[in-house]
Amino acid sequence: MKLYKYFSYLVLALAVMALPAHAALTGNSTTSANVGNIIAITVAEVATPLGDVRTTTATNKNIMDVTISNNDDDGYTVLFQSGNASFPTAKGYLVHESTTASTTPNAGQMPSALYTLDFNYDSTQTTAETNGQAGTQTTPTAAGDQTNFTLDSDVTLHYDTAVTKSTILTHFDVDLDQTSDVDLFHGILSETITLTIADK
Repeated sequence: MKLYKYFSYLVLALAVMALPAHAALTGNSTTSANVGNIIAITVAEVATPLGDVRTTTATNKNIMDVTISNNDDDGYTVLFQSGNASFPTAKGYLVHESTTASTTPNAGQMPSALYTLDFNYDSTQTTAETNGQAGTQTTPTAAGDQTNFTLDSDVTLHYDTAVTKSTILTHFDVDLDQTSDVDLFHGILSETITLTIADK
């Protein structure tokens, strides 16, 4: 009787093991890639003399070459700032070397007119990916170029329209115009312009 009962349990166990399994009909796996952030600006000073601005207006003088890389999907901004803001009323002007720090330049130490800048996309120098047209900005412009702006206040240029790919090693030229002024003293007039890039 015990043998029969054991045999019955064994047959039942084998029968359960033989039942069909309910296998899954679908499966999935998720993978991802993490693309690093690129944001960089290189400013190369160009030794272009402005000439004697006491007697001759300087026009379209290339003062720096700029290289930009950025891969933010909203684009980027470039901030322009005048280094002569430490002189009262001289922000955005060339200032004569005789001007004492933190003092207001006189008529011989500063041109009567602000210089103006152009920030021009240089298609002849760009060898890699270029993108991000000029978008919402403080100065009127054609796509890619920002023209005829002054630095008596800080200027932020926006490149945030039609951003469809990364901007890599894109070249821009910065050109300066300065109206002549016969009242200027002889000697050196100078300005330091700072450019800062940021993600939008």
